[in-house]
Amino acid sequence: FKKGVPATLAKIPLRCKTGRPTLSPFPCWSLQEEGNCAAFQSVVDLFLDPQDILWVLDTGIVNSLEEPVRKCPPKVVAINLKTGK
Repeated sequence: FKKGVPATLAKIPLRCKTGRPTLSPFPCWSLQEEGNCAAFQSVVDLFLDPQDILWVLDTGIVNSLEEPVRKCPPKVVAINLKTGK
């Protein structure tokens, strides 16, 4: 939503020894590249179905809180959480 945010979809570890968990890009860094329409641009909604498919809604718009720019068309992406694909 803002410049300087490196990932639009991230995961947080459930167990953190320090008490200060670190967000990690999900599913990987290569899917967090601004301007690459095969990657995520601005994830705004998630839905997990009974088959463990994570449905991801990406608007394709970056910097939406300041000066919105459409980098890519909107898309819905399905990620199988059992296989990671």
